[in-house]
Amino acid sequence: MLSLLSRSNPTSKAPHMSRLAIVCLTLVATALALTACASKAPMGISKTEVRLGIVGGSQPLWRYVAQQKEQLLPSSEYVVSFSVYPNEFALKDAFLSNSLDAMATLPTQLPALAQVGTDVQYFLPIAWLKEGYPIIVPSESTIRSPADLDGARLSTFPSDHPGLAYWQIFIQENYGFRVADKASLVISQNPETALLNGEADAATMDSVAWGQLKSQGKFRAVSDLATEWAKISGSSRPLVYGGYVARKDWIERNRRFVDEFVQANFKALQAYQQDPKGFLDSAASYSEGNASPISIEVLQSVASYLGMSDVAPERAYLTESDAADYGRIFQLLAKGGYLKGNSPPAESLFYISAARPKG
Repeated sequence: MLSLLSRSNPTSKAPHMSRLAIVCLTLVATALALTACASKAPMGISKTEVRLGIVGGSQPLWRYVAQQKEQLLPSSEYVVSFSVYPNEFALKDAFLSNSLDAMATLPTQLPALAQVGTDVQYFLPIAWLKEGYPIIVPSESTIRSPADLDGARLSTFPSDHPGLAYWQIFIQENYGFRVADKASLVISQNPETALLNGEADAATMDSVAWGQLKSQGKFRAVSDLATEWAKISGSSRPLVYGGYVARKDWIERNRRFVDEFVQANFKALQAYQQDPKGFLDSAASYSEGNASPISIEVLQSVASYLGMSDVAPERAYLTESDAADYGRIFQLLAKGGYLKGNSPPAESLFYISAARPKG
């Protein structure tokens, strides 16, 4: 363009016109570049990755929050991922190797992790003890109580499974014997299999296994953790159960996310209690992060098993009473010899959010 102008008017001041055109073009280019940068700026903001893990992925609150994370966790500061692991051991290994920032597990993991030098805190419950690994037997069985397990074949989880820890101390406290000393233990990651195959007289079961079996009418529950805990505590208040655990320094660095996540789970628990069908439809549709499909019927059974209809939404954050409950449980673990050495005070293992959810 500049060369054409120069040739069409040889008497004009070509150098002056060339400089003017160059200046104009430079200004235009600069303006376009600034506009482009401005439009891309939000995309370039560094975001904090939050990696969450769980076993099984059948927990309704987990599934609902994961499915609705764009609405429940709108902050542009975080990228949140939800991953499912096949068992507690794979989950724990991922957490200890720093492949996860937080894992959903049971509070009985806390003192064990602390004793191996991992400074952790439990910061958000997603389950409460309504049943909890019930002991299941065939309907015609003569076993009517945990006291009848003397001499029986009990199919259950490996000894360091956090769910089995409750049974170990509750049976010892309520019936006066160590279950491993009286029952013949059949160890399995899927305890229901031995019962179904006739290789065990009783089995402790997780929420999905029991949810699938109970409708058949061929099996019944002898007892469950909630029943045994009520005998010890003298209270019907549901015990905080499954929930999120993270390193203490991670929680300190990410308090804003932790508080937002508490609010998100509060809203999710509200949604379940206000519209159970809509909640379960959404939770059942979640299929990312290796989560297996689950029917709405089984998911409803799991929600009941985890006490979601028995607590107010305000139980979605921790209180001093929750820490006190586990102070007693950790004492029982130490008394029974399941904890070796000293563990930190229970209150130091629970992060109580200052952000109180509002209805």
